[in-house]
Amino acid sequence: MEKIFKYTDYREFIRDYYLYMKSVKPAFTYRTLSALAGINSSGFYPLVVQGKRNLTDSVIAKTSSAMGLSPQESQYFTCLVKFNQARSLGKKNEYFEKLIEIMNRKDVQFIKESQFDIFSEWYHSAIRELAVCRDFEGDYRKLGQMLRPEITAKQARQSIELLLKLGFLKEENGKLIQTSPVLTTGQDIKSHQILNYQVQMLKLALEAFDRFGPNELLSNSSTTFRISRETFELFKSKNRAHRQELLKIAEQDSSADQVYQLNINMFPLSNPKYKGPADE
Repeated sequence: MEKIFKYTDYREFIRDYYLYMKSVKPAFTYRTLSALAGINSSGFYPLVVQGKRNLTDSVIAKTSSAMGLSPQESQYFTCLVKFNQARSLGKKNEYFEKLIEIMNRKDVQFIKESQFDIFSEWYHSAIRELAVCRDFEGDYRKLGQMLRPEITAKQARQSIELLLKLGFLKEENGKLIQTSPVLTTGQDIKSHQILNYQVQMLKLALEAFDRFGPNELLSNSSTTFRISRETFELFKSKNRAHRQELLKIAEQDSSADQVYQLNINMFPLSNPKYKGPADE
């Protein structure tokens, strides 16, 4: 069955765990799971799966142990239960952040401030991806021409040199490989270089409408809604989680041969300080 990190609903995970165990051990029942967890009621877990019962802190730990979860899986399961059972948006946001943190601990390289030069030009991150998914055979002119928009051979060579110097790429058996499949600055990092990089990417997104036109290479969507500041913070958390989910999918794409840029933007269209004309 799927690892628990794929789940956003603990009740679905318990149900799928039960179905999986039933498929490999036909004698396995919810009564079996209750016994393993030290719970007297054989009907407890069916009620949990149906959403009619919640898990307390002590039962969360017993359930994790009964299902044989690893320490990291148990931590994720605990946060998932608390996220699903939270009643306020604030608490949901808190536990959602923790879920993201747990999911991202593996195979992630955090970008240090001393490495922020990767954001000095838009194409450095693109070159980091392109250099390992296509063999440019040391031809920097060819590498530069693979990008849209194209860059010069000198820019491509300097970019590779910078990525090697900063430790984002390394040479192994004559080929370039990434030192980590995923890069992140962490949350709430404010830097002039990062902001400048984001502006460059927004400009490229605008230019893409002219460069590619309305075809299948582009994916665009927009929506407008009314929300509170609390909901805005929740949206930010969900955006981060969605981005991480897409990164995981990209990591598993063994036939990747293109580099795409994803920008997620959300900004106010109204003045929060404006309350309307005063009553007369």
